Amino acid sequence: MKFARLITSLFYLMHVFVSDAIADSTAQNTGEFHYISTFPRVWKDVSRVRDFPGMAELLATIDSQTFSIRDHRYLIVDGEDIFGYGDCNLDIIHASPEGLENLYQYSNRGYTCITKFFKRDGNFYLLGGYGYWYFHIDLLVFDPLHGAWELVTTKNQPLDFNGRVRFDTPEGLLVLQGTYYNPRNENTKGSSDDYFLDWSSKTWYPVKLRLTGIYDRILREKTDPKSTFDTQNYGLFFSAGNPEDNGIFIIDKQSLEVFFYDIGIRDILMSNFTEIQGDKITYLHQSGDYRLIDVPVLVENAKSIGKIEIVRSPKNLMAFAYPLIFMAILGLGIGGYKLLRKHPEEVLPEMLSEEKTSDQDAIIEALTKFGGSILSSDEINAILQLDEHKSQDINRVERSRLIKKINEIYQERYGRNLISRTRSIEDKRIMNYKVTP
Repeated sequence: MKFARLITSLFYLMHVFVSDAIADSTAQNTGEFHYISTFPRVWKDVSRVRDFPGMAELLATIDSQTFSIRDHRYLIVDGEDIFGYGDCNLDIIHASPEGLENLYQYSNRGYTCITKFFKRDGNFYLLGGYGYWYFHIDLLVFDPLHGAWELVTTKNQPLDFNGRVRFDTPEGLLVLQGTYYNPRNENTKGSSDDYFLDWSSKTWYPVKLRLTGIYDRILREKTDPKSTFDTQNYGLFFSAGNPEDNGIFIIDKQSLEVFFYDIGIRDILMSNFTEIQGDKITYLHQSGDYRLIDVPVLVENAKSIGKIEIVRSPKNLMAFAYPLIFMAILGLGIGGYKLLRKHPEEVLPEMLSEEKTSDQDAIIEALTKFGGSILSSDEINAILQLDEHKSQDINRVERSRLIKKINEIYQERYGRNLISRTRSIEDKRIMNYKVTP
């Protein structure tokens, strides 16, 4: 059986990666989704570059401004126009039949190392970066009228955060395996987090990867964050490690279903030139041949291992609860005022006790909506209505006090705790909170 499987795999690889993919790679360089990536100077040895008028001159211009052997050169091909961007820079070099032009008109530099350069809705964008000693996930849009980059304000943006596994999906931007770094405030959290930027509302939401079997461990421990490929309908990134862990994670951008292709095509990671057109990836093999990866074919032969879930923030859900809480407090206030006019010395202690209990009842009611969920400290803070502008130490003390009081009330009524603490699976140093109504 093993021998038969090996023969089947070899025939499949021959079908997908036959060297006559050169014919496919020389197809018309047009299309709405057409990206090319290469590195400084090595592009001079890539024959494919000469198939695009002006591309060599464009790359030479970028090399003359920034140079590091680790820097990427990203190119967007749009008919006869080519737009080039060099890592750790802000210039957009435009090559057209009329010649070269730098669309960026200012001299600022830095701030954008390991960023994502992409085009959406007719505009150029940059997402995330490493600039001047800290990570960020800022979204910048290019203003062609003034030749400048502008900050796009987003909600709930994680600070000091960036990740290299970034995909542009129809609904927004997906960032996986992101980490935190800022030596100014010692925010150097080593564990990885996942986020999604909803494009319509420009709001960041946390992401949960619901993977089966061993694949969660492989993704967390073996992912190579630099091995990311963003095609029109899929996002790909590779795992590395023991042979049994090697493979390709593939995300369907429409459904957010996750697949794992376990044969692996690791020679693409050594390529000095990759071209993405639609859902096909052409890359330069070390042998000098151009080879083709047809991503939908990979998906047909891959294993479905789970799905990505976008977790809508409890803060947004609590916005609906605030008016109800306000009305309850207002009603108690009016009723209490009428009682105080009759018997103030008897009613005041009882009324204050009832008002406090009413606040806690509203919180308990809000918590029960998240029954069975595991909430982060920020999410539980929002439900408990803690002030996000206070320090983490103060909020930690207030959170502990409120949870203890709520559990006491719940024990009296139902004989069990409503909130229990549990450690994060990804990072045992992080404490989460499970709600069990």
